[in-house]
Amino acid sequence: MIAGTDCEILRMPLKTFKEFLSPSLLDEYTSLFNMVFMRLLNLYRKSPRQRYVALCEQYPQIVETVTLKDLSSFLLITPNHLSRIRRELAKSPGKNIQK
Repeated sequence: MIAGTDCEILRMPLKTFKEFLSPSLLDEYTSLFNMVFMRLLNLYRKSPRQRYVALCEQYPQIVETVTLKDLSSFLLITPNHLSRIRRELAKSPGKNIQK
């Protein structure tokens, strides 16, 4: 497993893990489903530029911590296309997303 940023990994027996999650397991699955569903919808509803802006607004430090190659992969666009989007946003007055 390779992490893109500092993280903490916990290791515990599966039985303990199931006991830990069982009261709220349905809520966790529902939350995860909603997150994945909204991501899928946004792939169809929003342009790559809109998805990039929304991602940067939700996670302001993402450009500093994640490589542009990984960001473009997450947005399902090429690194060249992401570079074009970033250049256009840098030229736009009042919408300086990147640092």
